[in-house]
Amino acid sequence: MRTKVSPESEFAEALARDFLEEGYAQIDPRAHRGKLPSGYLPDLMFERGKEVVVVEIKSREEHRELETLQSLKRAIEQTPGWHFRLYVVPRQIRQEAADNLIDAEKLVETASRLNQEGEFEAASVVLWMAIEASLRGLLTKRQDRPNPGVSGLSMARRLHSQGDLGDDDLALLSDATQARNISVHGYRLDPRRPIQAKVLRLAKILARKAKEEEIPAQ
Repeated sequence: MRTKVSPESEFAEALARDFLEEGYAQIDPRAHRGKLPSGYLPDLMFERGKEVVVVEIKSREEHRELETLQSLKRAIEQTPGWHFRLYVVPRQIRQEAADNLIDAEKLVETASRLNQEGEFEAASVVLWMAIEASLRGLLTKRQDRPNPGVSGLSMARRLHSQGDLGDDDLALLSDATQARNISVHGYRLDPRRPIQAKVLRLAKILARKAKEEEIPAQ
């Protein structure tokens, strides 16, 4: 019989995977007691080069004084290269079978039209909406549903590690997310150029696969 995992533990595991995918190494907080505030042990700690990230996770039901958290942040960040991050476990979202992916193909069509009209920034944002929804749907179908807030590129890396995306696919998605990040904040792409046909083609394939694959029994 499978042991039921708490939402907090599930969230912490997913968060740890995201940090590891970003090149961090997980470290034991107990080995760094001397640099942490007296009596405090965080939920997670990560290290990358000279950077250390101290992670505190709390549920929405858990109440902790803002002043206490601010004091923790100040104390921790006195050490050069150390950062304090607070994460709140999101509410459990009821999983819908289609996960709204019925619209993903339409979004790709909209992005393609905007691209043809020279609205490259808008096209990049709309296309990434379709891509991210498709990536989330594919992971869900592999019983590896990501938590809300997990980046699209992290989901792409996870599918790459599972063999669902090739190296070229991952490179295309990395370029697409950079274009989206620039465009979504109101900046023009430089240079301004159309979305590559192969990126649109990959988005169509992902949307179709996410929509058509059978969802395994829970």
